Amino acid sequence: MLTRLFFCCCILLLSTLSTRAIVIRHDRDDARYKALGAGYSAVGQVGGGGEGVLINPRWVLTAAHVAESLGPFGRYVSFGGERYEVEKVILHPEWVARGGLASRRDVALLKLGRPVGGISPVLLYAKNDEAGKVVTFVGRGYTGTGVTGPLRELGRDLRAATNRVDEVNETSIRMVFDAPPGGTDLEGISGPGDSGGPALLEVGGKLYTLGVSSTNSGGEGEHCKYGTTETYARVSTSREWIEGAVASDAPATASAAAWGPAVEVAKGKGLPETTAGRVAAAYFAAFNSGLDDEVKKFNALRRAESFWKSRTPEQAARAGRELMDRLGPLEVYAYSGRGDLGLAALTYSPRAKTWQSFMFELEPAPPHKLAGIGMSPAAAPPARTAR
Repeated sequence: MLTRLFFCCCILLLSTLSTRAIVIRHDRDDARYKALGAGYSAVGQVGGGGEGVLINPRWVLTAAHVAESLGPFGRYVSFGGERYEVEKVILHPEWVARGGLASRRDVALLKLGRPVGGISPVLLYAKNDEAGKVVTFVGRGYTGTGVTGPLRELGRDLRAATNRVDEVNETSIRMVFDAPPGGTDLEGISGPGDSGGPALLEVGGKLYTLGVSSTNSGGEGEHCKYGTTETYARVSTSREWIEGAVASDAPATASAAAWGPAVEVAKGKGLPETTAGRVAAAYFAAFNSGLDDEVKKFNALRRAESFWKSRTPEQAARAGRELMDRLGPLEVYAYSGRGDLGLAALTYSPRAKTWQSFMFELEPAPPHKLAGIGMSPAAAPPARTAR
């Protein structure tokens, strides 16, 4: 089972875990999926790399693994191109980070700093009859077909696809991505970049969410292709908790709010002298060198053993080269720490003229190898200091 924590803007180089977006039938026009997606304005982009659905003018429902991975520089949800800062993150109490996503409640709430106007919130499904229903997935990002799997980078195109609920248990609903001639007319499945997105159902003119995107059963190289099973965290059996947390304005989950204050990196200064700070500094030094050998040396020295279970050194180096070619050398603008073993860095790419948030997480046991790096688009600071 593929589990996902970090937004996979560059799957092989950065992450041992990943997220997904809409993958479509190979025998259908992509324009039909885009046209279907255009009608779902209540689906917002979370932090540049995940999805969520508006269930209240100030509350967004998403996956716990998406909410938990929001760093200090990507805490927003975008609706119609407008960004709303996340005021508070609340994880379902039964969620277990880095555990079995399919067996735990991969559900979370994001409270926004201000209400979203002009968009009708989606209702929470309450019935116990999800099996057999045809639902609609909505998201933007990596796409492709059931033959190729995900191909393209995260983007702005919103797509929607349909699928039939094949299996239901206490915490999950599951759907198989059927190859033609099976499946629905616009059959599809979530792909990289759409974790936390909703499975929607219209009943009596009202729109309900039955679940939020959690996992896909495809192994390395088989992600989101025909025959893989999509698992969504079930909403009906978490509805009581969701409604209670919203009504009581429940406190933020401590583990999701553990980042320290953002510290701007002065010109000529480096990252903090923490274990994570030193690893992050070594990563950016290797990346900015533009040399494959330096990246290979960093990976061999710093990466956890789990990193090499799904890729070879050559694959990792190639993915690094592609990212370096696209972004060029990065300027580290600010950082925020999470204890000694976690660090988020806000960077700017002069070549691409874009901002990125990098999140570094080290293994708890010595020698504290690098467990994972997440990267997602980030908003520019309100007033960028001249470099």
